[in-house]
Parts: sequence; C-alpha cells; structure tokens
Amino acid sequence: MDDRRVVPPMVAQHFGANIHVQAFADDIAAVIAHRDLNQLGILASKFMRMATDWCNSVKLHMSAEKS
Repeated sequence: MDDRRVVPPMVAQHFGANIHVQAFADDIAAVIAHRDLNQLGILASKFMRMATDWCNSVKLHMSAEKS
C-alpha cells in the first residue's frame, strides 16, 4: 500500500480544536494542547484511540516504540 495516498486522509480528519496533526513521509505527529492537565490526558487518549482505529481500518500498524 502506498502510504502517500493513505496518510493524508488521516491528517484531514477533524480531531478537535486542541489537536493538530502533521504528517511527513510515513510519520505522523500530533500536537495536543490544553490548560488543564486532566483534559490534556483525555485529549491525548482520544487522539490515540481515533488514530489507532483509523490505522486498523486501512490495515496500517503503529510502532509502539515510537508512540
């Protein structure tokens, strides 16, 4: 599967106002911000669930060592 055609749809998803996703080659980075640390943790967990679900739907695998 050609990652150049697969990763952009993942980046185009709307993750919320406090989550910015950037992709380069086969890497995806998320910048997650919130003033409240508890909410930050909730947002980070939400992003990881959504990213994992998306990767599974297109048969991609995230590296645990890099996550």
